[in-house]
Amino acid sequence: MSSRKLYCYVDSTGQDTKGRLFLVAMVFCWSDPNSLSAFLLDLEHSTGKGLKWQGGGRSGHKRRMAYLRAALGHPALRENLAFAVYRETVSNDACTSDGITRALCLKNPVGAKLTVLIDGHTRNEVRSIRAELKEVKRSGALPIDHIEKVRAFKDEAEPLIRLADSMAGFLRDFVEGHAYAQQEYRQLQLKALLLRA
Repeated sequence: MSSRKLYCYVDSTGQDTKGRLFLVAMVFCWSDPNSLSAFLLDLEHSTGKGLKWQGGGRSGHKRRMAYLRAALGHPALRENLAFAVYRETVSNDACTSDGITRALCLKNPVGAKLTVLIDGHTRNEVRSIRAELKEVKRSGALPIDHIEKVRAFKDEAEPLIRLADSMAGFLRDFVEGHAYAQQEYRQLQLKALLLRA
């Protein structure tokens, strides 16, 4: 019997804070992600969300939240969302690999073949993250069969990466205490894996 495939789509925010805050957002998807990607692409068009979380004023904010509410309500995403928050560190690659590791340990996908797709990282950064994940796997601390690949995605070129980007923007606002995000987070009743470092 072959192992199930698990995809992890990753985006982060906080590089502009110079170490004050770094947040890693992750979206997990089992087996074939094509149907979920198609759903998200249709949702982007129907809500008029656009590709980026930032900008757009009040109407842009409403569209983005309509997108996020509908996306996070999809059954395939229940218990397949995670984020990790780090403070007072500039070790972004180490934080990214640590966030992925901790989310996987909570999910406990024993026997899975893992593919990690990361937005906004250089080849050297991805190489560093891949090496750290493989080291954790060798230590026996990562509950998966093996790591198939870890690669960078080019500037949000995939709907699941764009969902991770939207999550990162919203969750950063939540962590930083923005009133709208506190209310929305409670209303969404996110079944995310809440990780704090």
